[in-house]
Amino acid sequence: MENVTQAVQDELVKSLDYKGCVGYEAELRLVETELDAMEFELTGSFIDGRDCLGP
Repeated sequence: MENVTQAVQDELVKSLDYKGCVGYEAELRLVETELDAMEFELTGSFIDGRDCLGP
């Protein structure tokens, strides 16, 4: 789980940098990373529809 979480965080940071999201919104996305990691662990995919996540 730790490796999945770190991988998700790394991808999230890249995505945030790419999309140019900053400040509070970026911090909120990092908080959501833990939930995304659990979703990925359970389903093998990410939750869709988040503004700053890449395709």
